[in-house]
Amino acid sequence: MDDLNVIIQKYLGEVSEYDFSDYCAIKKASEIILNNKMPFFGDKIKSRFGLSKSVDLAFKFFDRLGYGDYFLGRINDGTFRFNRVSKNNNATPMSYYNDKLCKNEIYLPYSNSILDAYVIVHELLHDTNLDINNMSYTRSMFTEYISMYGEFLFECFIEENYNINKFKTDINYSFNSCYISALKVDFQLNLIKCYLDNGYISDYFLNTIISKYDSKHQGLLFKICYSILDKNDLDFDFYMRYLFGILLSCYSYDKFLNNEFDLDLFVFINDNLNYLEPEDVYGYLDLEVVDNYNLLLSPNSYDKLDKSYRKIMCKR
Repeated sequence: MDDLNVIIQKYLGEVSEYDFSDYCAIKKASEIILNNKMPFFGDKIKSRFGLSKSVDLAFKFFDRLGYGDYFLGRINDGTFRFNRVSKNNNATPMSYYNDKLCKNEIYLPYSNSILDAYVIVHELLHDTNLDINNMSYTRSMFTEYISMYGEFLFECFIEENYNINKFKTDINYSFNSCYISALKVDFQLNLIKCYLDNGYISDYFLNTIISKYDSKHQGLLFKICYSILDKNDLDFDFYMRYLFGILLSCYSYDKFLNNEFDLDLFVFINDNLNYLEPEDVYGYLDLEVVDNYNLLLSPNSYDKLDKSYRKIMCKR
């Protein structure tokens, strides 16, 4: 346990946050997800869907949003690095800045399925708000929201315009992976709380923390603990963006389906993501921040997020 204690002590020293209230906003997000049932979607993609079709669908969607020329520019200037992979390959798509070439790039592994279209949408939306000269905390916090909500909108777009009503798989995978991310975040926050409460974590304390989770997750939690020791660092602050992403996406999509969310607002938030404060984004989404420092929302706002998450997930 000595190594784990050192890791937590090092993390707390780096962020200088020794009061657990500093982590309450993240804790609330993980609890909303974990207090709902664990999603399980047994979707399997069997139909072949060529990459050119995925690119064409993505272009038409982005053109509807006003990003059509931007999309074609990225296709033509070599930003996309397409890489054919097998369906079971775990290659991770990503948008990033290539320091050597001094340009944005998008690594896009594809498997000739409809999932490729969703990945193109997701990663290009990341690219639209990736500004190497202005890497804001707001972007770090909300870029997954932009990309995940974009997938919801894309799904709606292809269902309405192309009578494709059987391809909900990619977003379903997002629900699954975000639940695992919530477990990672929640477990690490409980480690921090235990350390702050007691000054250390013993074998007994660790086993007590893990025992409070459903038995089917306990093996994973031990693996997460070993991963922390192997990396010599906590990583919950990386995974928390996915929790905000799925909760805000469900909330926005719920409002969109009820004609209460204007697509122009989505484009505005994305275009200005690096210039807005986090509380500004929450304000545009009609969510109330009651603690600007910790970005804690009001109970009513968390209730909205919980209801929308539950509603949209159950509709899948």
